[in-house]
Amino acid sequence: MKNIVTIPQQAEKTGFLTFLCTLNFIVAIIGYPITMALLSPIAVDILSGATENSYLITWPYRAFAAILGTATLFATHSRQMPKFDLRMGLFVFFWILYLLRAIYDLEIRTDFTSRITILSNYRLQAWNTIIFGTLIPLLGTLKSIDLIDFQRIAKWIFYVGGLALIASLFSIAKIAEASWTGEIKGRADAAATLNTIAFGHLGLSVATLAFYKFSDKKSKILERILGICLMCVGAYVILRAGSRGPILCAFVMALFYTLSRTRFAAVGLFFAALFSFVVYLFFPQIINFIRLISPVMANRIELTVYEGDTSGRDTLLATYGKEILENPILGGHLDILGYAHNSCVDGFLMFGILFGWIIFALVLIGYRSYYKILKQRKGGSWIALLGIQGITACQTSGTFGGNGFVQCLWIIAVVWTSNWFILRARKMSIAPYFPRR
Repeated sequence: MKNIVTIPQQAEKTGFLTFLCTLNFIVAIIGYPITMALLSPIAVDILSGATENSYLITWPYRAFAAILGTATLFATHSRQMPKFDLRMGLFVFFWILYLLRAIYDLEIRTDFTSRITILSNYRLQAWNTIIFGTLIPLLGTLKSIDLIDFQRIAKWIFYVGGLALIASLFSIAKIAEASWTGEIKGRADAAATLNTIAFGHLGLSVATLAFYKFSDKKSKILERILGICLMCVGAYVILRAGSRGPILCAFVMALFYTLSRTRFAAVGLFFAALFSFVVYLFFPQIINFIRLISPVMANRIELTVYEGDTSGRDTLLATYGKEILENPILGGHLDILGYAHNSCVDGFLMFGILFGWIIFALVLIGYRSYYKILKQRKGGSWIALLGIQGITACQTSGTFGGNGFVQCLWIIAVVWTSNWFILRARKMSIAPYFPRR
């Protein structure tokens, strides 16, 4: 697997269509949190509570994303999709099951009285997330994978995402502190547009691109200096957000990166174990340092380490585990209507014991594909790291279904590592990964 390369670029398609496909992809994976973070200084009162006024911000953005995704799909409708292999076939099967589950839960069943009846417009929001937030951008990505300018995306996330993080420094403190001190009801209500978990993951994503820019030999001196600064800002936002999920994701990402940079897996595991041992030795000092930045994060880490605190996830797992046993064949309900904070468990919750394993299989496929890309030491490492962040986050505080960030990155990795993709690129003698600079 030493020649994973890009499909040839078509010269006549390098203008507006390339820009459209590129914009569609970046909006699908990270456009929403970047936009909301950029708006946070001028909309902090809306951001800091689940008010009806939040629709003044969120719905115009959702409409723009829907129009963009639809335009991309129509503009690329005549283009051939990558050939399916077993992994792609499994992914298509997942979407068939997911759409059937969504149709039944949202439109047919009458016994499900959770968010569908409690929250206004929730059915519309759910379908918007599934169709316009995930499925259409996903299909557009598949049809335009050779047109997407990934180097441009890396620059956009680095510069615009960095600006968004800096803009959010003032609002993240208010939102996080209000969330954790009980002034508002939990993290989900901490921000109608962007909660503390999402803020933390945005910090990690931008810090990842900053690390990529810093380590890229072709980066300019100013870019490397800016990269160091944005890594620090990203770390600060992660700590201020007070969510432990991004820290876990950062550790898993670092583990994969270390393993990919060593010839033998045992060497990578040794360095990971050594790092863990150092953290163990200096844990009190590390906690004291974190406390200077974010007392909330320090307290939550201490509760996790010393008392095994799971923030109620054990109760959720027990509740949804019981629901799975009560509905072993058809499953209980759609993940976005109530999830167990673990996408693999959500698979059984949605599809029963018969097909519930499918998300677990897709997660393993994703990890394996990302690792292969990291081993190439090419320009796609940042996509692999963001993908690892996404599917790891799904195991702690997110869903796999209806998640454009996770699924668009997943499909890129699977296509890049497919035999069809590699053979076609070899045949046409295309340079590794990203010909555009």
